[in-house]
This record gives sequence, structure tokens and C-alpha cells, in this order.
Amino acid sequence: MRHWLRLARVPFAPTACLDALACGLLALEMASWPFESGSFGVEAILRVVLGSTALYIAGMVSNDWADRERDREIAPNRPIPCGAISPRAALTFALVSAFVGLVVLGTFFGWYAPAAAIVFMALYNGGCKRHLVWGAITMGGVRVANASVVVQSLVIGDFAPAWVLLAPLCIGVYSAAITVMSTTEDVDRPGRQWAARVISAVAFGGAAGLAWFASGNPWPTLGSLIAFGVVSSTLFGRTPRAGPPKRMVLEMLLGLYFLEYVIASAAYEGHWIVGVGGLVAALLMIYLSRLMIRALFVVRAPADEPAS
Repeated sequence: MRHWLRLARVPFAPTACLDALACGLLALEMASWPFESGSFGVEAILRVVLGSTALYIAGMVSNDWADRERDREIAPNRPIPCGAISPRAALTFALVSAFVGLVVLGTFFGWYAPAAAIVFMALYNGGCKRHLVWGAITMGGVRVANASVVVQSLVIGDFAPAWVLLAPLCIGVYSAAITVMSTTEDVDRPGRQWAARVISAVAFGGAAGLAWFASGNPWPTLGSLIAFGVVSSTLFGRTPRAGPPKRMVLEMLLGLYFLEYVIASAAYEGHWIVGVGGLVAALLMIYLSRLMIRALFVVRAPADEPAS
């Protein structure tokens, strides 16, 4: 079981469904019908959690399957190259997960977003990952599509304005930044590392602006202030901390929880008690993810095995 959990990169799986839920909360804040109407209830949330997680697993597993020959040389202790999981079993797992995600999300929210996520996965693993720009675009596209699951249904139904789709775009831009940073793991490329920092700062800045505007509050919300701190720290080279590229990629992946918090902050309209609770939840998710990393990737430091 441990090998399957490693293959699926379980420590980061919550980021997928939280992407969709955070962007959905912002869209619901701008929707023309109230949240309490029951149109977005427990079933919808459970479908987002299950469907987005399934798509995330499909992406992670198919990524390892596509890299199985390359990993024999550079990462022989991963589940497929070490022989713990056969390539056929891994591919089957990826296809089943993609099907589950497509059906669970498509039958409730609409087919466009989950289908687009699968198409972007295929493009990324089919060859785009070997090119800096196309790799960043297609991996960002996977995150944009997944984060749009709830938003697309509101926009297509004319319940929310089309500009709320900018929230998933911020998620995708940040994911593209992580992808750029990950290309420096094998060869030191300071220029690309700084490019990744700037791109991630743009994502946080855009998310803060959207959340602030959607909240309707004339004063900056706690989410906006958190984003300002992250952007400042990023541009001064402190976030992620300078060091081994694999560790920086790991820290950027964990930074998704803060980005999701910033986007979701629109929904509480500046109420500080709720805002602090959301921030505590983000920190708790980071802590739990680190615990899972240590449990699954044992002796090695968390950054020793790329998470994307």
C-alpha cells in the first residue's frame, strides 16, 4: 500500500480539491443566488473532493508511468522503476482514476473542466514536459481546469460573472511557476529559479486582488495581507528559501494552501475571526502534508523525491 500512496503523491492530494473549493467559494460569493439555497451542498462538496482527488492521482501516476524509463537512471527507488508496481498496473490505476474523476465531476458540474484537465495531462505527459514553456503551460492548464470545476457551472449557468474564471487562472499560473522551478532540480539554473519566483508572485498578487474585489470590503482582508507578505518575501528571495531546488519545489507546493486561502478569503468578507480560522486551517494542512511526506518517503529528506 505504501508504494501506491507514494506513486499517487498523497501528501499533496488535498491541494487539488481545495483548488476547486477555494475558487468555487469566490464564485459563489459573486453568484446571483445565495449559498444557503442548497444548490451547493454536501453532495457537491463530496463530489469535488472525490473527483478532483481522482484527477490529481491520475495526473501523478500517469506522470510516473510516462517517466518510467528515465526514472530507472535518475530515480531508481520510485515505485515503478524499483519493481514494486508494474507499468501496466500503474497505467490501469491512472486510467481508472481519470475515468472516476471525469464521471464524478462531469455528471454534476459539467464535462468541460474535468475533460480539459485530462487533455492537458495527456499533452504534458505526451511530450510537453520536455519543453520549458509548453511544460509550464500544460501543467498550469491541468490545475486551471481542475480549479474551474465549480466555477464553470456557475459561469455557464449565468449565475456568476465570467471574470471569476480568473481565480482558477491564478492557480494555474502558480502551478506553472512550480513547473519552471522543478526544471532546475537536475541542473542549477538561477535564472529560471528567479523566473519561477516572479511568476508565483504574480499569481499571489492576482489572487489577492480578485478576493479583495469579490469581498466588497473597502479595507484589505486578512487574505490580502497574507498575499502581500508572501509576494514581498518571494521577491526578496526568502520564499521559497534559497537552497536545494527540490526543497524549493516542495515549499512552493505547500504554498498552494496559502494561495487557496487567499482566494477563499473573499467568502468571509473581511470577518477577522473566520479569517484567522482559515489561516490556521492552511497551516494545519501544511503540517499534515509534511507528516505524510515523512511517513511515506522515510529516510530521505522530504525534498529528495520530487512531488510533481
